[in-house]
Amino acid sequence: MIRRHSHQLFSVILILLLASCKSQTVWEMPLENVRTNLENRSYEFLHSIAFTDYPEAEVLKLGPEAPFYLALILKALNREEASQQMLRLLAKRGNPHWRAEAVNLLLENLIGHNRYEEAEELASSYLKRKKFSRHRHRIKQMYVESLYWQHRDQEVLNRMKGLFTEEEINADAELTLFRSVSSCRLDAPGWTSRFESLFLRHPLSTVHVRAYGFLEQRPARLARFSSRSRTLLHSKYLLATGENLEGARLLSGALLEISQTKPETLRDSEVIRELGYGHLLAGTFIDGAKVLEDLASRLERTDWLHALEMAGRLCRKAGLRQRGIRLLKTVSAETRDSEQRDRSLWFALDMSLSLSTKQGTGEIERSISEWSDSSYFDDLLDRLISTLIERGDGQGLLELYHMTREMGSPYITSRLYFILLRMNYKNLAPPVTRDHRRSAETANALVRSLYYERLVSHMQRREPVPLVGEARSEPGTDPNEILDTVVMGYFDYGLYREGYRSVQEALRHSPSSVAQETLVRSADRLEKMGYFTEGMRLMNHYLVREQQVPSREDWKLAYPLAFKELIEKAAKSEEVPDWLLFSVVREESYFDPVAGSTAGAVGLMQLMSEAAQDMARLLRMKEYDLENPEHSLRLGTRYLARLHKRFESWPRALMAYNAGPTRARRWGRIHGGLTEEMIVESIPLPETRHFVRKVLVSAVMYTLLYDGDTKPQEVIRLFFPSLEHEQEKP
Repeated sequence: MIRRHSHQLFSVILILLLASCKSQTVWEMPLENVRTNLENRSYEFLHSIAFTDYPEAEVLKLGPEAPFYLALILKALNREEASQQMLRLLAKRGNPHWRAEAVNLLLENLIGHNRYEEAEELASSYLKRKKFSRHRHRIKQMYVESLYWQHRDQEVLNRMKGLFTEEEINADAELTLFRSVSSCRLDAPGWTSRFESLFLRHPLSTVHVRAYGFLEQRPARLARFSSRSRTLLHSKYLLATGENLEGARLLSGALLEISQTKPETLRDSEVIRELGYGHLLAGTFIDGAKVLEDLASRLERTDWLHALEMAGRLCRKAGLRQRGIRLLKTVSAETRDSEQRDRSLWFALDMSLSLSTKQGTGEIERSISEWSDSSYFDDLLDRLISTLIERGDGQGLLELYHMTREMGSPYITSRLYFILLRMNYKNLAPPVTRDHRRSAETANALVRSLYYERLVSHMQRREPVPLVGEARSEPGTDPNEILDTVVMGYFDYGLYREGYRSVQEALRHSPSSVAQETLVRSADRLEKMGYFTEGMRLMNHYLVREQQVPSREDWKLAYPLAFKELIEKAAKSEEVPDWLLFSVVREESYFDPVAGSTAGAVGLMQLMSEAAQDMARLLRMKEYDLENPEHSLRLGTRYLARLHKRFESWPRALMAYNAGPTRARRWGRIHGGLTEEMIVESIPLPETRHFVRKVLVSAVMYTLLYDGDTKPQEVIRLFFPSLEHEQEKP
């Protein structure tokens, strides 16, 4: 009896399991297989699915988000109708978030294909729901645009009043264009003023090309403007189309005339700065500076300062340094805008340093207390430090250190402190204590600060600042759950570049909206699928923003073992330390096999064609492709090994790899009496100097993060053996 019941129970369970398995399918394929294929970008199976043969909601078995991501995939596979079908389903049956995503894409497609009546109907239907979404403003804008292209101009004006505030319209160049053109077509009172406002208030863009093109096709309408206004419109059109010489000339005349008759119309206008940039691009520096100084005398405070700033910058390009310094110092003294103050002081300091080191140093001492962002001036101070080292001016370096010790950036004070210690200055007060990670604005600034902190701690035989903290705790509440959901959805469907771009877009427009956990999770997902460059870039944002000491897992995402087998093989074949080769590849290309530079370097190891050809002959490689990771590594590692053999020093080999052997030899001759680390400090090319520093920091990180025979202190000893001798001094 018991046995019979057991058999019956087993049969019931089996039937339920089979039913369950059967239900876990989509388009008659196992659900998990479909998900795996999508995540791995194996989209071939989608070509053969006739979606109309299945119930409309079949796709929703993958999740409520599925139609959105599949629409993007199907569009890339040239299945446009199937893509639109997915979006229509989501617009009809999706939750508020996914409905908004679908409607946004559908409207863009409809307007792009001139289907304005359908776009109007869809947008109108969506807007009646009064649900908030991140696309609501854009959907309202496209609704107005659909009316605009149907020439229903009175409706355009009426709907804009109901959908947007006056401030929103004035802040949006597209909406201002729609209102200006519709008003013109209706011959509504004040339509010319609307066009003038568009050209005066909005930054230079293709909107101005479209607006002027509309008027140019209607000579009778264009004739309704005053001669001065026509010149203004035409000049900005010329600047927008790259005709800078004629555009700057015409705009100069128009603005001088306006400033004499109606200066109030130029209040808070973009055209003052655009005039300056027009003259900079046209190369008419002296004429532009004269016009802007003349113009400044008739403008109110804010616009007066913008005009003086642009005049000072034009003087700098013209070589009129004293005049430019005078103008920019006036701006820095009068402005209430901290960014404008720093910008003006930077240009004034740059000109002062060009005149003489003494004058530049005096300006630094006078102005440093006014700097809002001390790191903004790092490049100027870097240049000055290298000049003083080249001259052997220890006293000048010491004076600069005292000036910047409390108010300079952590990087500059760390660099000066290290240099002075190497020059045997005794009893130096260390830089004001600051957490290098928390005060760094960029990943490069972080690397520079870590470089000097490591070298100084090595010299002084003290423990360096800990770089690796505890493992991350469980993630907290994400301040932007919607962004995190959308991004992870991209990755689930194999749309890795799209997911990366969505995070970068959020970082550009609203950095605080991107949670630290989103950055880490995104980097982890990207790197697991081989998108190392993108993952590392997100980790740069994470490391600069992170308030705690990053964990080992965090650092490994920033310093991954990308192309591990190929790099280890190349390193072994040329007897180059693998940690060094990982570091060089990371800093040369961020592990991007198809990376290219403006100078013509290509591939993982950023080889120039001449060096690649030479190494290919040595390796007897008749054919090679620098975008092929294996080829790039074979050629680049051989080149690096030969440079090391020639220069007998890793820092000098890296200098030669980055700047060329000829420059490296010249620097060695000029600074032959200096130690290796001081030769690095004396390199006149900031890019090469920073390259050596980045490689050393990367080497320290790789030896710290991954178990191996080499320790971080041994890396420093290998690069700069004289620091070891410094430790031995009594």
